Amino acid sequence: MEFLSRHSLNDGDKFCAELMRESSRHKGLAMRILEVRSAYCKNDFEWDNLKRLSVEIVDESNTRLMRDYVVETSPTKENEK
Repeated sequence: MEFLSRHSLNDGDKFCAELMRESSRHKGLAMRILEVRSAYCKNDFEWDNLKRLSVEIVDESNTRLMRDYVVETSPTKENEK
């Protein structure tokens, strides 16, 4: 917990690299994390769900960007004055 309070989890690779260098006990934990995340990615990760969510996010972003552009470039009563 002390290590965790001093190191961010935002970058998993950096976290594991720093964990490996902390001590031999921490190195064992880091190696286990690497093994588990590899196994999870290969066997349990929900790729179909990730794809669905990614498509949804991209579609929503594209719609918002196109809508904003149309609003900005369309003449309005205020612009006609």
